[in-house]
Amino acid sequence: MRLFIFFALLFSYWQTTLAQVTVQYDDETIREMVEVHTSTLRNNPEIPGYRIHIYSDMKRDLVLEMRSRFMQVFPTIDSYVEYVKPEFKLRLGNFIDKKVANKYIRKIKSEFPSAYIVQDNVLRTRIVFE
Repeated sequence: MRLFIFFALLFSYWQTTLAQVTVQYDDETIREMVEVHTSTLRNNPEIPGYRIHIYSDMKRDLVLEMRSRFMQVFPTIDSYVEYVKPEFKLRLGNFIDKKVANKYIRKIKSEFPSAYIVQDNVLRTRIVFE
């Protein structure tokens, strides 16, 4: 029963990260576990998820040009340039559900046919749900 309550509280916190909620705990262990978890969430803005990879190159300028082209076609989708030695990568979106990433990749492949989905850390404040 304690485990159920613990996960119910975590789920409700995750759904309302911006709301302030005060909860009374009867068990000190549960209170400590929730405090550790909420502290971790506050200190780490990223969670495991998916992004769409559309381009990579060793030349940063080429990747930035591709990003500009992408932003002209899809201005509402977040784009990120990351440097992972030895190349720069252009990745898109913040998805925690692969089904949602698949929905977006269908649209993106019309303009960028080499796009594919990759596992990556995503910004939990920018998650795309639909």
